[in-house]
Amino acid sequence: MAQPNGLKNDFTDSARVGAWVICAAFVVHNVNGAYIEPRILGFEDPATDYARIEMLRMAIGSWPWLASGIGHLLSGFACVPLALWAFHAFRDNAPVASAFALVAGLFAGAGFMLGGITDLLGSSSASLLADMNPAYVDEIYLADSLVRIVLNGFAIVSFGWFAAQVSWAGAHAGTMSRWQAGCGYLAAATALLFAVVYVPLYLAVYLVWSGWLALSLRRSA
Repeated sequence: MAQPNGLKNDFTDSARVGAWVICAAFVVHNVNGAYIEPRILGFEDPATDYARIEMLRMAIGSWPWLASGIGHLLSGFACVPLALWAFHAFRDNAPVASAFALVAGLFAGAGFMLGGITDLLGSSSASLLADMNPAYVDEIYLADSLVRIVLNGFAIVSFGWFAAQVSWAGAHAGTMSRWQAGCGYLAAATALLFAVVYVPLYLAVYLVWSGWLALSLRRSA
C-alpha cells in the first residue's frame, strides 16, 4: 500500500507487525470457535450453551480460553501502532477519517487489552473467589462472563469501526483496492451485527482483513 502523496510513515513497520499479531490472534480465535469449543469444551449451540453456568465453570481458565486471552492481550498492544499508522498515513488526504481511525484503533486496543486481562487474571481470580465463597459460585462465574462479553463486544465493534475508517481513507486516497476496502466494510458490518446478536461472522472476516492489511503494509515498506 503506497503512502498518500509520497508520505513516509514512520509507523509502517510497527503497524505491519501489529497487523500480523492480530491476524495470528484471530487464527487462534477461529480454531477455538470452529473446533475446540464445540468439539472439546462442549459448546455445541452458541445461542444457549455460552449461557450455561455449569459449562462456563469448566471452560473458564481452560487452555483454549487462556490462549484466546493471550491473543486478546497481544491484540490490545498491536492496535496502538495500527491506530498511529492510520492517523499519520491518511491525515493529509482524509483528515476526518484518519482522526476517527486513531480513536477507533485506540478504543479497540483498550477493549482487547482489558478483555485479555479478564481472560487471564479474571479467570484465576474467579476460581479463587469461587473456592473461598462456595455459596456464591454461580454468581461469581456469571459476573466474570458478563464482564468478558461486554469487553469483547466493545473491542470487536471498535475494531470494525477502525477497519471501516481505514478502508474509506485508503480508497479515498487511492492506496487501497476496491476489494480490500470492501473487505473492511464487511468487517464493520459483521461487528455491528455482533453488537446486536451473537453471530460471530467477524471471526473469519477479521482474520482475512488483518492478514490482507499486513501484506499490503509489507509491499509499501
